Amino acid sequence: MRLMFLFSLGLLLTSCTPTETQEVRSTFDNGQPDEVHIYLGKDSLNRKEIKYYANGSVLSEGSFAEGKKEGLWQSFHLDGSAWSTHTYKNGLQIGDYNVWHRNGNLRISG
Repeated sequence: MRLMFLFSLGLLLTSCTPTETQEVRSTFDNGQPDEVHIYLGKDSLNRKEIKYYANGSVLSEGSFAEGKKEGLWQSFHLDGSAWSTHTYKNGLQIGDYNVWHRNGNLRISG
């Protein structure tokens, strides 16, 4: 009986979990993705956005909620080192932000 309950609960939880859909919005001439959107469910206003360099390294990534930037947004130099971090709430930048030189030295913090 307990096993049947756990099986039913697991089935219910997995069937209610929204599916993740990945869409390549654009590509470079070499076929590498330039911009990718990852949607949770069918709602295009709530997504993760990832932009790439032509070599496949991540340029920037962050999320949208209700069509507005939300949470941590990060940008990276071509070599993968941190370029900048910003935090957003309802589309507005909040809290501290940081920008780094390619050599890793902090350039701006505020």
